[in-house]
Amino acid sequence: MIRRDIKSFFIWIRSSQIPIYITPIYIILGIIILSRMPWLHEYIMTFAVRLFYVGVMWGQVPGFAAAMPHPVLSILVASGEVLGAFTVLFLPNTLIWQIFIWISSLAHVAQYIRKGIGTTMRTAPNILTVVGLLYTLTTPFTGYIGVLAFPLASVASLLIRVDPNMRRRKITVPMILMYTTIFILSYLVILIADVKEALLIPIFILPLFLPWFGGGDIYKLGTSISKIFALLTLPLTFIASWSSVFHLAMIGFLAITMSSLCTPLLIPGIIWREVPKLSQKEVYMLMTALILSAVLRFLAGFSHIYLSSIISGVLIIYITAHYVYRILRMPRVSVTL
Repeated sequence: MIRRDIKSFFIWIRSSQIPIYITPIYIILGIIILSRMPWLHEYIMTFAVRLFYVGVMWGQVPGFAAAMPHPVLSILVASGEVLGAFTVLFLPNTLIWQIFIWISSLAHVAQYIRKGIGTTMRTAPNILTVVGLLYTLTTPFTGYIGVLAFPLASVASLLIRVDPNMRRRKITVPMILMYTTIFILSYLVILIADVKEALLIPIFILPLFLPWFGGGDIYKLGTSISKIFALLTLPLTFIASWSSVFHLAMIGFLAITMSSLCTPLLIPGIIWREVPKLSQKEVYMLMTALILSAVLRFLAGFSHIYLSSIISGVLIIYITAHYVYRILRMPRVSVTL
């Protein structure tokens, strides 16, 4: 019994680590092919974000769903995402990569269905996660929007869990359920009316539920900036192209949240390494680089200034390399069972 539990533990943790380790490769690859194959760039960068959040969220499953995942589910989640990400490079216009991530998503959902869905503070945010996973099944109609639904749902559920505690503000279950309803309705709009902008509705509603002014540490500063970008997407949807607003939201909201919430608070427990504590100067430099990436990429899509894309790409590569290098230099955390 003990040996089986140990095996389940190690398979679960490895299945969380692998997608995270692959993420930087896809970020760099997506930037490299931007000028030659922009249509494939969208899928690669979307998969980079998805791989990261799959690793992060699967790593939280024992706490969020109150159960250690079965090894088969862990293998299906990791292999489905990795194979889907690999297949989209060569067969982007087929159902093959979609089938892989469908399998992964359904395996992920199966874990939550057991004990993870309910109306408590622990289980209510999981509804968002499950909605994002199930929306993956719409990829034949929604394309990369369906791939990105899960990362957006993950960010929403993580902020709902973490933000009130970090800022000492209370959020109630009815508020979570109301936000979840808005989230679901926005995704239905895309499916029924093909209005891509509806994808951003949950992004710019989220700050209305949570406080978004904070201090100078990486979490408070980063999430404050990401929520300001979230609010900016609302007026910009009326004056800018979808591509411009989409990139602003993805870099300004998702990427900054990745850097300020997931990496310092969640990644150490998944990859078994300490995360370096950044100085205040490094925090400001990192946030400045991310802000420039978001703004410059927005300008690139809005006015076709391709130099902006190159600059923002270099900044994103620097940020990724910076974190990976600093984390890998830190001592490994020993695990004794």
